[in-house]
Parts: sequence; structure tokens; C-alpha cells
Amino acid sequence: MGNNNSIQNDDLRSVIVKSLFRVAVVVALGFFGINLIKESASDSRFLWIGVVFIAAAVFFLAYSVFLAYREYQQMTLPKTENSQEAEVNNDAIKNYAEDDIDTKSDTDIACDEVVALTVIYEDYISKASLAKEKSSPMEGLFGSKSSPKDSPCHEDFYSALKDKLNSFVDVGISQESAMSVIAYIISSSTIHRKDTLVFPMMYAAIGLIEPLIDKVDASQAMTIADFFESNYSKSDRLPVQERVYKALVIRSREET
Repeated sequence: MGNNNSIQNDDLRSVIVKSLFRVAVVVALGFFGINLIKESASDSRFLWIGVVFIAAAVFFLAYSVFLAYREYQQMTLPKTENSQEAEVNNDAIKNYAEDDIDTKSDTDIACDEVVALTVIYEDYISKASLAKEKSSPMEGLFGSKSSPKDSPCHEDFYSALKDKLNSFVDVGISQESAMSVIAYIISSSTIHRKDTLVFPMMYAAIGLIEPLIDKVDASQAMTIADFFESNYSKSDRLPVQERVYKALVIRSREET
């Protein structure tokens, strides 16, 4: 919890520093523009140059507001309609993944699958943290692709997870194993929802569980669907998560 708060504070500090610098640029452009216009009495060329500076200041001000808003939106996470119910459901679904690691033998297939996912997720978190440590508050100042959020580790994580899940499906996955994998992916997203650096890709990765939905039974699908409903309202769900949610609801209504 403390680590997540630290991450949010760092993100907020970075947004503030960048915004202040952009404001300074706007003030400088406006200052030069106004002074040039004042000098236009002696040389009319100064008038047009001043107008250009003023126009640039106005444009950059609008662009700065857009960037600040976008950066702030990236810090805003999906809200839970019923936090107590969400916490209970979250604990329930996490037990599937935790039981695999804590109580099953090393030779158990489900345990091996969850452990394999753990390696991918921990590697991602480690690389994302390293990218953040190496960055400076000024990176991505003008919307350039140089901030930790643009690190290749995000795409690498998604690709590695997709390949691993495809391999599970290709070799054949049991009902309990499928539930454990789904539970791990969903609970990981929820656990890290305050980490604005890794949450977006973990949230997107929920879409990768779709091929596994047919592998679980109706009651398990209902458990996951209830978790979705209590943790992510319809307005919070993106098209990918909404598609997964609908598939879970359909599966929960089928006889096994």
C-alpha cells in the first residue's frame, strides 16, 4: 500500500513539475510577443512577429492544458461502486491463485502454470520499476515518447503473457488450472490498480483470458463475473473487459 502511494505521489509531482515548466514557456512566449508588439511603432515587422509569438503562446497553453489533463487522467483509476463488496470478492478470487502456490505440490500442473505467470508478472514489475528509476520528471515533457509509460517492457509483458496463455490452451488445460490462471490475472490487475505505471497493461491483459472462459464451469464463471461487476462498473470497463464480462455471464448461464 505504501509503495502504491509513493508511486502516485511521484506521478503527481512529475505532472506538477512539467506543468510549471510549460507555464513558464507560455509566459516567456507571451512576454516576448507583447514586447515586440510594443516595439512595432518603430518597425511594423515587429507587430507581425509579436502576433506570431502571442499565437504560439496561446497554442502552447492549450496544448499544455491537454497534456496535463491526459497525464492526470492516466493517474485516475477505475472506481469501485461498492468497495466493501469488491474487497470481499477480490479476496475470494485471489484464493484460487494463492492456494495453487501455497498448498499444491511442485508437480501439480495448476501450480506450475501459476508459477509461470508469476515469473512473467514479477519480471514486468521489476523492469517497469527500473524504467521509472532511470527516468527524470522532465521526460515526456512535450508529449514525446520518452517516459516510463513508453518503455518496451509494457509490450514485452503483454506479448510474453499472450504466448504463455496460448501455450496453456495448445497443450490442454484443466478446469481448475484455467480457473487458477484466470484468477491470477484478474487479481493481479486489481492488486496493482493504484500503480499507474503497470496497471493499464495488466488491465488490458484481462482480455487475454477470453479463450480460457470455456474451460471453467458455470459456477466458476459466475464467481469471476461477480468479481468484475463489483470491482469494475460498466462505465469503468473498456470494450475488451466488457467483452470478457459478457462472455463470463453467458458461460455462467450454461449447464455443465
